[in-house]
Amino acid sequence: MKNQAQKTVQPQKKSNWTQWFMVGCMVLIGLVCGILIMSHMEKVADTGAPGWQLMVRLLLLFVGMYAGLLVQIVVHELGHLVFGLLTGYGFSSFRIGSLILIKKPDGLKLRRVSLAGTGGQCLMAPPEMKDGKMPYVLYNLGGVLMNLFFSALLFGVSLLIASQSAWRTLFQMFAAIGVILAIPNGLPLNGDVANDGMNAVSLGKNPEALTAFRTQLLINEQVVQGKRLSDMPEEWFAMPSEEGMKNVLVVAIAVFRANRIMDEHRFEDAKAYIRQLLNDPGVNLEGIYRKLLNCDLIYCELVDDDPDDALPLMDKEMRAFCKSMKTSPTILRTEYVLALLGEKDAQKVQKLLEIFRKRAKRYPYEGEIQAELELIGIAESLVHKDEKVVDI
Repeated sequence: MKNQAQKTVQPQKKSNWTQWFMVGCMVLIGLVCGILIMSHMEKVADTGAPGWQLMVRLLLLFVGMYAGLLVQIVVHELGHLVFGLLTGYGFSSFRIGSLILIKKPDGLKLRRVSLAGTGGQCLMAPPEMKDGKMPYVLYNLGGVLMNLFFSALLFGVSLLIASQSAWRTLFQMFAAIGVILAIPNGLPLNGDVANDGMNAVSLGKNPEALTAFRTQLLINEQVVQGKRLSDMPEEWFAMPSEEGMKNVLVVAIAVFRANRIMDEHRFEDAKAYIRQLLNDPGVNLEGIYRKLLNCDLIYCELVDDDPDDALPLMDKEMRAFCKSMKTSPTILRTEYVLALLGEKDAQKVQKLLEIFRKRAKRYPYEGEIQAELELIGIAESLVHKDEKVVDI
């Protein structure tokens, strides 16, 4: 990467067509389910069923459409879990919506955590690499394969049910939803992050990306166990190659490297490194990675007593991002420190601190909370002239 010392961060704005593609798939789900529902209602109406019965069926089928979406999300994540276990991966965490089941040293624990823009996620501990290789295709495509298998099963069962039965239409909607959801996950698409299909296709062609993929899973496993980035092996956070930085999986390691420097409280190094990442046009840095690095950059500028550089970074786009990620400890820490050192808004500071305390008590990753508390404490020490760390 080129050494860029200028302070101005050049945000790389480009339309993410994959997001529009996903929106199109959601519209298609609504269209197909709508056609199935109306076809069913016409058949029931021809039998002379009373109006109240038609309305009840219509309501139940609309509810069933949303239930089908949830069921297929669960099936998708179960596919990653099943095929991961079959190919040597170990269970780490399984999330649907905001509910997450995580593997702790003392057993499985149910917690709450949310990530905007995702319906679920299954993370697993990777197997050992042998001769630079490890299984990755079935783990990545497991969700798509399970969606398609479950959809085929439901569609087959629906053909055995009477055409006027609501169950037939419900099963066919579930099947259609599964097939349509498999499209944006199975086709090789490269948006803010590579999707399942892109991982399955590209990892075998790029050894650095395969290593980065495995390292991310190792880091996530340690985070689930309550570890901090600064406690993990340094070699996991080695600087990627310039060519590797064109790959979103490799870029994730560069972002983790920045996070680790922050966790070590090397704020001058973090500021220089983050600006280098944000300014380098050769780095495939988009979406959530760019926004989260901006959060850390805002913090570094504030603790360096430079609010004039920090405040412009919290622009309209960043505020919208923070709102969408309002339960994230990193976002709450950023907003708190910005109110404390930048805006100097005592009322807002107190409100954000109370929110952070409540979120911290329910957050499943203890090491991440401790790291954020230390960053808050450092910021407070600049105001209170002592090394107080927030007590939750």
